[in-house]
Amino acid sequence: MNPKPKAVFWYQIYCGTLAAVYLVVAAAGAVLLALPAASLEMQEAEKFITAGICLAVSLPLLAASLLPFCFHPRPWLWVYGIVLIAVGFTSCCFWPICIPLLVYWLKPDVQGYFGRNAGTGG
Repeated sequence: MNPKPKAVFWYQIYCGTLAAVYLVVAAAGAVLLALPAASLEMQEAEKFITAGICLAVSLPLLAASLLPFCFHPRPWLWVYGIVLIAVGFTSCCFWPICIPLLVYWLKPDVQGYFGRNAGTGG
């Protein structure tokens, strides 16, 4: 197996950061459910809808951002990495991280680390 490129290390930092953000959003949704609606100056239905959206979006994305830590390098995991980097492009706050990460993620040494043939597309 090829040595671990620095881009993979930074990708893991990125995934950990995403996981932390989604964990905070999920916790906020859970806290919102626990608080009485009157103290939040909102109706009960608003509280459940807001908390439900927070949990419904953050929990799957939290699991998705932790998945790369559960597997050894495989070709499909390289493609999965591109998808997770693309998720970061949905927020302009992550652009300074995602743009260089994507540039380095596409390099042949990173693809080789994941067992992909960089020149043949497979």
